[in-house]
Formats: sequence, structure tokens, C-alpha cells
Amino acid sequence: MLDKRCNMNHGINYNKELKNRLSQNCPYSALIPLLLICVTVYVGVQIFNFKNSPYLTAGKRLLVADYALVVAVGVGAFVGSYCFHNIKLTKFVVNETKPLFQLVQFQQPPIMAVLAAIGLGFVVSFLFFMEGNISASIVNKPSNKLKKGSSFHYDMLVTGVINAILSVFCLPW
Repeated sequence: MLDKRCNMNHGINYNKELKNRLSQNCPYSALIPLLLICVTVYVGVQIFNFKNSPYLTAGKRLLVADYALVVAVGVGAFVGSYCFHNIKLTKFVVNETKPLFQLVQFQQPPIMAVLAAIGLGFVVSFLFFMEGNISASIVNKPSNKLKKGSSFHYDMLVTGVINAILSVFCLPW
């Protein structure tokens, strides 16, 4: 059974009924962002795959494929703004009574939180280690004829410092 707010009765004036239904908050309005994501991804993939088509020259096809993301986001924004402008969505409410940033409480964490942090920390450190080594092996190929600079491991240091600072302030990284 549908919510009464959706005004789902079958009237004679279908355009007026549709406008009334779309102008109210209904449970199925949560599917609109999913639809917009699907439209954006589909348009982006189709434009990106244009580089494999026989149309235009190779350079122009690559130029079109390079701007696939920008065009796809623009199309998704257009569809969301103009096709669904009658739908009233709930707005994000900011709680201004609480501070925007707060420090992590390090006093007495539960033992399960410590074990979970150790497990996740190992996985993330392994990911950073692999990413750094893969990038270094690609850059240090003998065919590139590059020399190691004085700050060869500086990127890992900067990544570690940034992650430590963001973690203390409960921010994502």
C-alpha cells in the first residue's frame, strides 16, 4: 500500500495528478539519485567507448573520450535539475549545536575497537605499501633512464603524516 502523501488516486486530469504526486515527498523519491547515478555512468561509459568507434579521426576520438567524465556529469546534472524539478527532496540539516570538528577520544577504547583498528590498519598499510612499490617499479624501469632523487621516499612520509593528522580529527582519508 502506498503512502497517502503520494496522492496515488486515479483522477481524470492525469497531468495535474502527476504534478501533485511529484511535488510531494514520497517514499520512492529515494530512487531518483540511483537513477541519476545510472544515467551518469551509462553516458560516461558510452562516451568513453567512443574512442573505439570508426567515426572521426583517432585524435578527435581520444579528445572526446578524455572529456567523457565532464560530459556525463553535466548530462546527469541536467537530467536531475530539469527532469525532476517538481520533486521536493528533503534537505540535509546541519546540527550547529555540536562542533564541526572534534578530537578522537583516546582514553579507554574497547578491546574490540583496538583489534578492529589493528586489522584495518594492517590492510591499509599493506595497500599503501603495494601502491608505493608498484608506482616505484613503474617509474624505475631501466627503459625510462631515471635516477633516484634525494627525496625518494618522501611521498610515503607525506602520506603517513597526512593520514595521521586526518585520523586524529576523525576525517576521512
